[in-house]
Amino acid sequence: MMNSKILKFIFIIPFLLLGCNNDDDETDCLFNNPIQDLSWLNEKITEIENTSGDLLKYQFIDQAICRESLFHKGKTIFVFNDCCPNCNTVVSVYSCDGEFIGLIGATDGFINPNRIIDSKSIWFPDNS
Repeated sequence: MMNSKILKFIFIIPFLLLGCNNDDDETDCLFNNPIQDLSWLNEKITEIENTSGDLLKYQFIDQAICRESLFHKGKTIFVFNDCCPNCNTVVSVYSCDGEFIGLIGATDGFINPNRIIDSKSIWFPDNS
């Protein structure tokens, strides 16, 4: 009986550590225009524009809300995505303060895409 409880506890820990934060003392990021108001985001866009070459046309950034998890729950997040049909893309997610949160994926250790809601594209390259 005791071993069963320990095993359940061990399996629950990863789910508590992954996903979105629900720290009520934190306020969500405030901005009128994220690209203009968040310097880290503007710097990331410049980096993408300078390093993506021919793949730049596939890049885009979504602003979204993270739901139903412990880290960043109800908070604004930024999803760095692309729509390259022939690429094996790794999709990065950042918090509003520019902290890397993780990668989108369906397995343990990744952010479940079903936890991301109210997604809207906020940046596309000029040539897309």
